[in-house]
Amino acid sequence: MLPKGTKGVIVALFGHPGLWYTAVRLAIRLGVRPDNRYMRFRMLTMYGDTTTEPRPSDLVAYVRWCKQYQQYLRQLDRSSR
Repeated sequence: MLPKGTKGVIVALFGHPGLWYTAVRLAIRLGVRPDNRYMRFRMLTMYGDTTTEPRPSDLVAYVRWCKQYQQYLRQLDRSSR
């Protein structure tokens, strides 16, 4: 069984095939569901409440940010050579 909210995230990511690779890498790195302490911290800093479930659109935005950040790091690496 998938963790609560996973289906909404999958549906939201379905419309963004350019983010699929990054999303899979994040799922492998963080696990299907990150550590509870990390999630409570993220929900508190993002929504002001530790019991809130992340919105699929926010997770898509996070995956997009991760992809852009990795591209930025690769660009920095190339320019330093």
